Amino acid sequence: MSGPDLERDPGNCPGPVLEDGSRTLPQPRHLEDTVEDTKVTRNLLRRAAARQGYKITKSSRRDPQAPDYGRWWVMDLDSRRVILGGKNGATIDQVAALLGVTDR
Repeated sequence: MSGPDLERDPGNCPGPVLEDGSRTLPQPRHLEDTVEDTKVTRNLLRRAAARQGYKITKSSRRDPQAPDYGRWWVMDLDSRRVILGGKNGATIDQVAALLGVTDR
């Protein structure tokens, strides 16, 4: 088989066989249960936090090896106490779960 034939042949694609005989690539499970970290999602979370009397902040670290890189904190606006995040911060999924926000 030549190169173009390999692309059209569903037998060369890993994954389950569908009713029409084609195959699909398996999707990682962790992507189905996560909130995508986009600007829209971050703004949505910030608005949801403000409605509930919280403020969310994201770590400003730029070193991917830092323990709090890409992590979030949720603070109560009245008491200025950390509600979620502790020492090394929380994931965006944990923040979304606390605020009751699901990805659209």
